[in-house]
Amino acid sequence: MWDKVKYSLLINIALFLLVFVLGYSAFGAIRNALVISREAAAAQKRIQELQQKKRELEKRLAALDNKDVVLQEAKERFNLKEPGEEVLVITPEKNTEPQWIEKSGIWTRIYRFFFSNFY
Repeated sequence: MWDKVKYSLLINIALFLLVFVLGYSAFGAIRNALVISREAAAAQKRIQELQQKKRELEKRLAALDNKDVVLQEAKERFNLKEPGEEVLVITPEKNTEPQWIEKSGIWTRIYRFFFSNFY
C-alpha cells in the first residue's frame, strides 16, 4: 500500500506544492522580519538624536534663567542696544567681482573662462 502512495504522481505533486508554499511563506516572514529590524534600528537612532536635542534644549533653557544671557540673546536676535551703547555694523564691499572683469571685454572674459587653468 505504501508503495502505491510513494510512487503516486498526484501525491508527489501535492507534497511538492505544499513544500513550495511553506518555503515561500517562510521566505516572506524572514524578509518582513529583516525590514522590521532595520526600521527598529532607524527608529532607535532617531530616538537617540531626539534625546540629545532635548538635553541641549534643556541646557539652553536653564541658561536662559540668567538675566545676562537673556539680554545677550535679545541683542543678537532683535538687534537691540542699551542706552549709551554703540553698535558697529560691518557691511561687505559693493563691488565683489574681480577688477579684470569690469575692464575686459566679452571675448577676454570668454578666453579667461576657458583657459584660466593654463596660466
